Amino acid sequence: MWRQLLLFGEHSWGSSASGAEAAGAAAAAAWEEKRRALDGAAAAAGAQIRAGLLRIGLSAAAGPGRVVFNASSWPRTDVVRVPGGAGRQLSHDGRAWPAVDLPDGSALMVARDVPALGYLALAEGGRPANPPRDDGTALEAQAGTFHVVLDPASGAIRSLTTGDGRERVRPAEWPGGGVNQLLYVQGGAHSALWTGSAREELRTAPDLTVSQAGLASARRELLPGVGIRLIVERTLQGCSRVTSIVTLYDELPWADIENRVVKPATPEKEALYVAFPFALTKPTVEVELPLGRMTVERDQQPGSCRDWYCHAHWVWLHDAAGGMVWSGPDTPLFTLNDIFRGQWRRTLEPDGTLFAYVLHNYWPTNFAARQGGELTFRYRIAALAPGGDGAEPARRGWAACDPLYVSAPFASAGAGPLARKDAGLFILDQGVAVMGAKPADDGMGVVVKLLDVAGVARAVPVWPGAYGFRAARRVNFAEMNGEAIPVAPDGHVIVQLPAWGTAALRLFTPPEGAD
Repeated sequence: MWRQLLLFGEHSWGSSASGAEAAGAAAAAAWEEKRRALDGAAAAAGAQIRAGLLRIGLSAAAGPGRVVFNASSWPRTDVVRVPGGAGRQLSHDGRAWPAVDLPDGSALMVARDVPALGYLALAEGGRPANPPRDDGTALEAQAGTFHVVLDPASGAIRSLTTGDGRERVRPAEWPGGGVNQLLYVQGGAHSALWTGSAREELRTAPDLTVSQAGLASARRELLPGVGIRLIVERTLQGCSRVTSIVTLYDELPWADIENRVVKPATPEKEALYVAFPFALTKPTVEVELPLGRMTVERDQQPGSCRDWYCHAHWVWLHDAAGGMVWSGPDTPLFTLNDIFRGQWRRTLEPDGTLFAYVLHNYWPTNFAARQGGELTFRYRIAALAPGGDGAEPARRGWAACDPLYVSAPFASAGAGPLARKDAGLFILDQGVAVMGAKPADDGMGVVVKLLDVAGVARAVPVWPGAYGFRAARRVNFAEMNGEAIPVAPDGHVIVQLPAWGTAALRLFTPPEGAD
């Protein structure tokens, strides 16, 4: 699986004919081979997950049921899609989860109190059907603390208010703008967008045509026990179909947005963006990077890129009065203030507008010269003011990008050795992210990798969960051993974690089946 992922991600592996002969046999074969590497890796990962979830379920519960697993570092109450869950009830300790049946036979459920790095083994049974209820044509919706109003011309979110009643959408600079406005950009060949190798072309400002989505229809659906959603059909130049779904929840403090786009492939220069103009005044913009976070402009070296950025799980835009956490799990690239126009900015003062950079075909090599097909890209937005827990953006962002995992249904003849609710290990410190927990490469114990997301150096206790450990050592991220760590009489160890830094340890677990 890792070999296939590395092959897919290796940027120079592509077709040299992807620009001049994009529809030719050589280019098509090269991209198909690269696609197979990704599909193979995804299949291997899916098989690992399915097998692991069933193993837990068959070892933890008697009778028919499912397992829900939380791979993130913090307890979660979140929405989860259950394949084949229509007309089925999942419950823990006799408490059923709210569920709505979806047309494809799955169910949308609110999973409650799933432990960090752990699971719930749920009892499964039948229940009456509970499909979404058509609430007619509508441009607004409210659930929990969220209220949204759509723009009647574009279908974007013209107004978004949360529990404090504060407006979160800034009036856009273009007509019909708002949160989740889609922009299709045409033009820019042989210009400063870096679409060619000639140096004189890099001095040429691109001539771009920007088209915006328009509203075709909008209807509201009630999700009994879960929330409410708006289903918005839209039109957009360059796309055959655009459907936007905005979901608000009775219990959950965020809004989920999903855009489904069908577009034909074209070799003509193009790009697609989604706008998020937040009502903020000269905000600070913090971005999660791999194993860290940065503040736009303040943490950037002279000459570093300000025309686009890449986030790992979250972007937090905040001013003195409030803030918004944004996550785009399917579109990691984003721009600030404006779309990419080849300006190659030397400085940047964020104005509160973020653009998800969904796709483009500006680069002439290493990537297919055209992009099309059925595309889905999701976003989660939530209000988060500064001055609170510095780790909260990480918790929100990881939840948005790493869903809860649901097993296939199973039926166990008897209860196994695992509890119906447990975790692999326990770290009660809410400012610690577990970046990895895996069997050691050499087979000696389990390696756990930690990251501080709170900005404070401290000692972090690590407690055993479903399996205990008898010894521990410090290691680095390459799993090379350091000094031994004493195991306390009650079974836990303590590791020193630097501010914004990392630490790793090797835990020696007893052999499976040992007392």
